[in-house]
Amino acid sequence: MRSQLYLWSKLREKKIEEILLFKNTFKDRVFPVFSNIEKEADKISNDLYDSVMNADCIDYDNIDPADIAENATEIGIDYYEKYSLMRYNTLAMWISMLYQFWEQQVRKFLYDEEAHSFKIEFKKFCTSGIKDIKEEFRYHNINIEKLRCWDSINELRLVCNTLKHGDGASAQELKNMRPSLFAREGFEKYDLLSMYNTTLLEETLNISDQDFYNFCDALIGFWNELPERMYSDEIKD
Repeated sequence: MRSQLYLWSKLREKKIEEILLFKNTFKDRVFPVFSNIEKEADKISNDLYDSVMNADCIDYDNIDPADIAENATEIGIDYYEKYSLMRYNTLAMWISMLYQFWEQQVRKFLYDEEAHSFKIEFKKFCTSGIKDIKEEFRYHNINIEKLRCWDSINELRLVCNTLKHGDGASAQELKNMRPSLFAREGFEKYDLLSMYNTTLLEETLNISDQDFYNFCDALIGFWNELPERMYSDEIKD
């Protein structure tokens, strides 16, 4: 008897629907929260300026309206910078969670299928992440690195690791793969990751909502590309 991975149609649909729910929830319910932060910042500045200038107790002889305008502008800028960072961190969190969610999807799929043939403990199964996952597929004669979606999934993995660990092996590999992620507009000459030594306290990576959607599509592509049945050549010891 050989071990097999059976990705029957309803199970494939379920895996894809789970990724689509991530994509659509982020697109329709999460990211729109930050869509108007620039206008909100402008309104805060303008309202503050108008409030001070229209106050009954204002002493126009001793107060310069230019100073009031400058202070109101600074408060608006501070608001924008804080919520711009929160938008960035929210996106970073969802990108990282997306990869972890997919890895758990795959690990559970592999475990459920292999448990039909072998006595295995889930807590000891595929504990080294993507390395073990690739090996389990190879055992069933599938090289997931040959899938069309693999380059994007590997990029997602590197982005996740970089966000988590900062500058290191994953960051260096990611720089070679996609240097534009480390070059923000207006700061092209600077390595912001090395400058700030953080991936979350400053907007150091040039990630976008479109990156998130593209990663979702790559994970959907993964489940679509796998064959329905994948067989091993022999039983494991």
